[in-house]
Amino acid sequence: MVTFDDVLSTLVRTCEEAPGFGAVKRACCVRDLEGRVRLLLEADETIDLPTLEERLDSALGRWFAAPILGAGALARPPREPTRLASTLSSLEEPWPEAGWTDQATGTRRTAPAGRWRKVERRLSKRAWLARTSAQPPWPLTSNVPAIVTFFSFKGGVGRTTLLAATAWQLAAKGKRVVCVDLDLEAPGLGTLLGAESRRGVIDLLVDHLALGQADLTDALAPASALGDEASQVDVVPAGRLDEGYFE
Repeated sequence: MVTFDDVLSTLVRTCEEAPGFGAVKRACCVRDLEGRVRLLLEADETIDLPTLEERLDSALGRWFAAPILGAGALARPPREPTRLASTLSSLEEPWPEAGWTDQATGTRRTAPAGRWRKVERRLSKRAWLARTSAQPPWPLTSNVPAIVTFFSFKGGVGRTTLLAATAWQLAAKGKRVVCVDLDLEAPGLGTLLGAESRRGVIDLLVDHLALGQADLTDALAPASALGDEASQVDVVPAGRLDEGYFE
């Protein structure tokens, strides 16, 4: 049985090993929200698409969404899917990782350079995998305290615990640390570090929204849970966890 992790490599292998596939100039794999793949091909001469569809259906089962859409010499009516196939196959960004592992030798084989394209129809979070250069939210300035963000794609992976441990270690080396809890939906950093303050991040955000400024005086508190290093670590918790927090 083919699993999700093997779908793309199985698709590429089945196509590249099919008779006549060398005539294909561009091949584009489109994967939908449920992990199924559709194939769009462009070639200057015809190939046996029905037979290729049968091979893919046999290799991938329900992971393969027929029919294959064609452009160029492979164009089939109606016109709109043909236009879509032509547009997608002309995507400038190639898929250099297109390939598969040879089942007989265990060696990695790659498809001809520039032939394959891949389109992922993700529901959200596309920016996480985007190959763009990260732009800082503000101009970089030297000789100022460093800002480090602890983040994760999901909860329950130890992000807060790791941040607290890192702050403790830095404090033990004589560093001054400020920890800010921006996890407003599931706050916990202030409690873990034993920081008791009257206000927190959510109060500062509300004040800034209404007044254009915010006072940090009542929002900072020492990390009393760290013992001797408590004076080295200040904490801005998400807020005071009472009825007003949820309002």
